[in-house]
Amino acid sequence: MWLSFVGNTSFVWDYVVTDYVTGIQVVKAKTQMVWVDLADRRPTKIPDEFRERLVADPKPVVVQPFPSKPASHFKFQLSVASSDTDFNQHTNQAVYIRMCMDAASAGALKGQFTFPKELVYYNPRSVTVNYVKESKMGDCLEIACWENQSNPISVCCEITKGSEVVCQCQLEFDYDVKSKL
Repeated sequence: MWLSFVGNTSFVWDYVVTDYVTGIQVVKAKTQMVWVDLADRRPTKIPDEFRERLVADPKPVVVQPFPSKPASHFKFQLSVASSDTDFNQHTNQAVYIRMCMDAASAGALKGQFTFPKELVYYNPRSVTVNYVKESKMGDCLEIACWENQSNPISVCCEITKGSEVVCQCQLEFDYDVKSKL
């Protein structure tokens, strides 16, 4: 794990996890952390005393465009539970991935995707998440899911609260589309 970027209101940690025995890279990830004023819940400047302890290469994170949502897509609704929230009283970042997996699995079981079974039966290849806004306990969320037409082994999920996008997630799996296992 290393710090790869420090901006005015955010910083980025990069991670690489390798199998100890084989030396094969298993996971590569980035986490962008945003410094937030707890009173108004808005991004704020990273304090100088914290910034001084950070050393980083000043390359900004470039968010890739998210695949467009087609008119026809699977919809899944849920409410944020108390156990989904963290000490800041908003939905924990990892919970959004679980929500997307649950929604996409429900879609697969209803025949909406190439994947014939729940997605937990397939090995993940990559997960890309763009956290846009926060949600809190009791919020009603809708998750739109669709297969990425340019990459049929991936499912795109867009979580909305009303008309606002809260989170976007693309899940890619090791799956042979031709065999439909």
